[in-house]
Amino acid sequence: MNRTPRVALLMESSRAYERGLIRGIAKYSTLNGPWNFYRKVPSVTGGHQQAIRALRNWKPDGIILREQKNMRAILDLGLPVVISPSERNILGYSNIRTNDKEIGRLGAEHLIDRGLRHFAYCGMDDIFVWSKGRRDSFCTSISHGGYDVHCYDPPYKARQFTWSRERKHIVAWLGGLPKPLGLMVCSDDHCLCVIEACALADYRIPDDVAIVSVGNDEMICELSFPPLSSIALGSSRGGYVAAENLARQMAGQGEIQDIVIEPTGVACRGSSDIMAVDDQEIAQAIRFIQQNSGRPISVDDVVRATALSRRNLYARFSQATGRGVSQYIRSLRAARAARLLLETGMSVSQVSAALGFADEKNFARFFRREKGMNPAEYRNHKGFS
Repeated sequence: MNRTPRVALLMESSRAYERGLIRGIAKYSTLNGPWNFYRKVPSVTGGHQQAIRALRNWKPDGIILREQKNMRAILDLGLPVVISPSERNILGYSNIRTNDKEIGRLGAEHLIDRGLRHFAYCGMDDIFVWSKGRRDSFCTSISHGGYDVHCYDPPYKARQFTWSRERKHIVAWLGGLPKPLGLMVCSDDHCLCVIEACALADYRIPDDVAIVSVGNDEMICELSFPPLSSIALGSSRGGYVAAENLARQMAGQGEIQDIVIEPTGVACRGSSDIMAVDDQEIAQAIRFIQQNSGRPISVDDVVRATALSRRNLYARFSQATGRGVSQYIRSLRAARAARLLLETGMSVSQVSAALGFADEKNFARFFRREKGMNPAEYRNHKGFS
């Protein structure tokens, strides 16, 4: 292709997920382009027919789009396409999708670590394939811990969620669940409805219902009260890989491959800031480990932070959490290291030093044991190198 590629970018930017995709696409264009972009501007493009006519007249070489009502007319243009689906994966095309199995696992692990023993999931499983995937993984992970999950089953099987109609049913559902409850919600958007339902039912967050959501959209999470804990997604990385995929298609080299967006960890805020452990000494031990995950602590340090002997600490910690003390320390330090690798510009050696490791090699060995890959591989796989 001798001229500058023309790429139609048909997605909104009102949500953090789409903004991340656009950032990644822009980064690819900056490093490997440039590309000329056609953007959908709602106040200008007007109705679907006019938008398709304008798109056809612009003559793009490829398209990256969010699933939308006039998508069939767009696909009928016969151009190289990458799709970010909402309701279902689109067969025969490259789809941008999330790793819902890992998202569900992270949500379950986060709530179990709060010491909770009652769990629920609220989603829109009849509408969105990703909601069902997150639900199934969450339920599987919770069941592996020996607990049951209460899943919301909406009474209306419509293809569109209507909050005014659904509200009383979610309130009634929550009212029949045991407390304190660990609740995972399929997305930040949907969580706004669930938070309102908790308020209508007079349930305190996080004391009665501890909530974790998905998306880490700060415009939602930080404006909620209390602020909403949410699983962050590496959508910027996904946007970059999507642009790579489209570039290969436009060059006649592309294969139909899905782009999988990985979760990057849980952004813990007030909605899940609870330690629901009846054993107060163990609750104190857990809080000490959480507060000191940024430095190398040992089991002896935890013993000194409580009034327990080492033997009692081991026995009561395992009984209360289902995990060993050392295992819990390692998992929190690995999670902290992962967040630093993905959310900051710190080098691997700087992350190693910040967490108090003797040297970078020790840190790399520790991280590989906990995460299955070395720090550089993890950063390249989950985020940007």
